[in-house]
Amino acid sequence: MFNMRLKWCFQKQKVQLKTIINCNMNKAVIFVHGLFGDPYRTWKGLSNEVSLPEMIRDDPALYELDVYSFGYKSNLHWLQYDFFDVASILHSEIDARLANHDIFFITHSMGGLIVQQYIVDQLEKGNLHIINRIKGIAYLSVPFEGSIYGNMFAKLHKQVNTLKAFSKDLADLKQKWIRYFYPNQHIPQLLLYGAKDQIVSRYSAKPTHINGTIYDVDEDHLSITRVDSNSTVYLHLRQFLIDHFMKVSEPTNKIKWDQYQKMFSEDANINLI
Repeated sequence: MFNMRLKWCFQKQKVQLKTIINCNMNKAVIFVHGLFGDPYRTWKGLSNEVSLPEMIRDDPALYELDVYSFGYKSNLHWLQYDFFDVASILHSEIDARLANHDIFFITHSMGGLIVQQYIVDQLEKGNLHIINRIKGIAYLSVPFEGSIYGNMFAKLHKQVNTLKAFSKDLADLKQKWIRYFYPNQHIPQLLLYGAKDQIVSRYSAKPTHINGTIYDVDEDHLSITRVDSNSTVYLHLRQFLIDHFMKVSEPTNKIKWDQYQKMFSEDANINLI
């Protein structure tokens, strides 16, 4: 068993969106795993026959949704993309495969930070049509303020270096998220924190600059993604999808060009052309 896990850690993983179900709808849920995660294994426990993406696929109340899982290199292979590269490739994948879809993200750990970086990048490029297609983000034990484990193992992995507590990358991302999205709730957000989590602290997973709905759940850092359809985690995700993705016919939270310009001060050095 140990040899199998070690072999997996050094495997190459192609960076792309994996299709769970494609019904040619115009609404897509994208799962984004965290550090050392996997587009399939992250979301499925050893005793679970059905993964979290498959639960959404099979839920009659969510039948209108296409479901994808984004996978990226995050193991011990020598070729590692850094935090910003992964966000850039996520944009490339969405633009190539889901250019006309409304998007809802379900993220775990570092995956939530990658999605935030992707959104900030698109906003700073003036791609408001992309921002306005993002209808919600669910964060499962995301270390918005970093983790002490990132400080301990930062030299071993590019992505771990980003996750250091008080790292410059996270500080910059936080500052921009506050500037662009707080307190205005342009994108609905749900935060689920595992009360048993020993990797990400309560302070880091439930920061004041994320203006969203917050719940504690009886899970740890890994079990929060490996749940069944009767779990509190799934019930919260399901209701959040229904409320913010299934019922919306005409979006009311669009960012308009004049609002976009006001987000940037004169010293932002951002080209608005």
